[in-house]
Amino acid sequence: MRIIIAAICLAGSCLPAFAGYGDVITPTQSLSNVNFCMTVEGRATIEPAWGGRQGMQMTLDDGNVKLIGYIPAPNAFPDLMSLDGQTVQLTGVVQMDYGRPEIWMNSADYVWLAGNAPSDRLIHCRNSG
Repeated sequence: MRIIIAAICLAGSCLPAFAGYGDVITPTQSLSNVNFCMTVEGRATIEPAWGGRQGMQMTLDDGNVKLIGYIPAPNAFPDLMSLDGQTVQLTGVVQMDYGRPEIWMNSADYVWLAGNAPSDRLIHCRNSG
């Protein structure tokens, strides 16, 4: 009986570590989640990619940190410009590029207006570069 109770307590103590994984985070919080698949929310600015890159970028800004959503193939995002100036959520693997957090955007399925996120957004996180 003690073994069963100990096993239940051990399993229960692991749950809080996973409870926040599906939560939406800010660009500032993305700095603590590098190499993890996360959903980041911020005000979007759409512009041509910087630094000699082809394509476009979506910058999510929370007032402290700017996360870059790099879009190598903008044609795959038919409604991309409609997101400019909107609060959006972007799901992907957070990486660091020149000291800034970045998510590669290879599919329009991983970005949406805030509040309209699919329930399985983290299960299908395959848009890393």
